[in-house]
Amino acid sequence: MGGKSLKGWICMDSNITAVLLAGGKGERLRPFDGPKCLLPVCGKPLMEYTLEHISKFVNRINIAVGYKSDLVGRYLVGKIIDDRLFGLWNWGISDEGENASMIHRLKAASHPGLNLVCYADEYAPVDIPQLLTFHKSKRLPITVSTVSLKLDVGVFHAGSFVEKPLLRQYKVNIGYMLMDQEVIDQIGNYDSLAPVLFEYYDKEEIALYKHLGDRWTINTLRDLEEVERAMSDHRS
Repeated sequence: MGGKSLKGWICMDSNITAVLLAGGKGERLRPFDGPKCLLPVCGKPLMEYTLEHISKFVNRINIAVGYKSDLVGRYLVGKIIDDRLFGLWNWGISDEGENASMIHRLKAASHPGLNLVCYADEYAPVDIPQLLTFHKSKRLPITVSTVSLKLDVGVFHAGSFVEKPLLRQYKVNIGYMLMDQEVIDQIGNYDSLAPVLFEYYDKEEIALYKHLGDRWTINTLRDLEEVERAMSDHRS
């Protein structure tokens, strides 16, 4: 089975497709000028961490590319075909052009059945079998994985100074969203997923799954330094 874990195959539905959104630029990461998903993090492209994780649990991955798609394509061909990494045999690249919206890319890359929508430029080792069980139990059109909001700055509160507090009442979308093809087909003329999620949230038709593990989001060179430092500390 190409190195996939038995646990993953037992827990996941055979009709689930992972859609990896890999079209971002990462303009605040200059002088790096490649696709954000290929940003080197401790010697590996950022998206490789996500591919390694989700390929344990799904047998179909579609990568929706955009900015400098040729570079992403060459990387994927090298890793999936030449190096035979990730144990994938059912995968594809969807290229709707550099100027296509995120929603347009999502619709083009989605597949009939249940879709697991992930961001290629962010990493969180979400417990996917647990996420699927949670989604089925809620019986709602969309499930979004979340973490509590952590401020990047210190604040004064109740007579004291709190350094980078964790605001547990506020939830941040980290991707790993489950939605059926029918839901994706019905999305209106939006450029990004944010207004879609707000719309379903207002209708109380979205479930929020709480991820308690690690999460890397890298938008600046300072973020990259902090993530690589944390990884080095974890390994030592």
